[in-house]
Amino acid sequence: MELKQPLLSICIPTKNRADVLRQCLKSIVEDPAFSDDVEIVVSDNCSTDDTRETVFEYSEKYGNIKYFKNETDVGADRNILLSLERGNGVFLKINNDYSIFNSGSIEYLLNVIKEFQNEKPALYFHNRYETSERDVITDFNDILKKEKWAMSWMGGYGYWKDDFQNFEERDRRIDTMFQQVDWFIRSFKKKKKIVYLSKELTTRLPFKAKQGGYNFIEVHTRNYLTQFEELVLEGLLQETTIEYVKKESLLPSMVSWLLKLKLANKGRFSYPIDDGWKILKREFGRYNWYHQVLFKSILKSIYTIAKTEYIKPIITKFYKKTSKT
Repeated sequence: MELKQPLLSICIPTKNRADVLRQCLKSIVEDPAFSDDVEIVVSDNCSTDDTRETVFEYSEKYGNIKYFKNETDVGADRNILLSLERGNGVFLKINNDYSIFNSGSIEYLLNVIKEFQNEKPALYFHNRYETSERDVITDFNDILKKEKWAMSWMGGYGYWKDDFQNFEERDRRIDTMFQQVDWFIRSFKKKKKIVYLSKELTTRLPFKAKQGGYNFIEVHTRNYLTQFEELVLEGLLQETTIEYVKKESLLPSMVSWLLKLKLANKGRFSYPIDDGWKILKREFGRYNWYHQVLFKSILKSIYTIAKTEYIKPIITKFYKKTSKT
C-alpha cells in the first residue's frame, strides 16, 4: 500500500537544544490539526545532549515524526539544507528549534497549502499580525521594502517540494548563511508572484546562551544583500531598493546589535563582533547619509538599552517592593 504524501513537512534543523526542541515538538503534536497531513522532520547535526531521546519520546507515539542524525557536524547551513531534502511533504516549512507553534497555526498552514498547491506561488510568512492578513506581490521591490533586513530570518520561509527538488545547485549559497533567501528568490523567479502572509505562527523561546560561531556584523552586512544581486542584473530589482534597505534597516539594525552585544548581553546568546565599527564604515561609509544615520542609530540604541536593561528593572523592583509593604 502506497503511503499518503503529507501536505506539510515541518523541517527542524537542530543541535544541542533538546530543552527548546522538546517544547517545539509538544506544541505541534498537541495541536488539534496535527494529523497524517503533517510530517515533522528533525535533522540533528550530531548533538551530544539528549536530542535523540527527546525526539524518540514523541516518535514512538507518532509515526509521522522522522529523526535523522548526521554522523558528523556538517555545519548549521548544510543541516538546514538536509532538513528540507529529508522532507516528503507537498510543502516544506523551515522551523527554528526554538520556535513553538501558536494555537491554530498548523490548521492555518494546511489551509494555505491546500489553497495554493496547484498554482504554487512563492509563500512568505511574516510572523506578525498586520491590518491585511495577506498581500499578493508581483514586484520584488515591494517585499524587500516591506521586510528589509527581516527577510534574513529563516523562519519566514517554506518551499514547494516539487520546486525545491528542481533547484540546481541547491547549495550554491551555503557559505553565505542566507541560502534560504536564495531559494526564495528562485521560487519567485519561477512564478513572478509572492503571497505575503501576516500571521503570528510561532513564538520564540529563550535558550541557553552560547557563543555564535561567526562574526555577526561581518556576515550580515556583507552577505545578506548579495543574495539579491542577480535580481538587479535581471532588471527585477532596483539598486535604489538595495540602498533603501541599507539606510532604513541594515545599518540601524547592525548598530543596535553591536551595542547590545557590547553593553547589554549579560550572558545571552552572543557572537564575535571583532572590528564591528570598521566593518560598518567599510560597507556604508561611501553613502552621503552614513554619518547621520549612524549617529541617530547610536542615540536610539543607547536610549533603548538604558530603558530596557536598566531603568525598567529598577522600576519593576521598586513596584515589587512597595507592593509588599
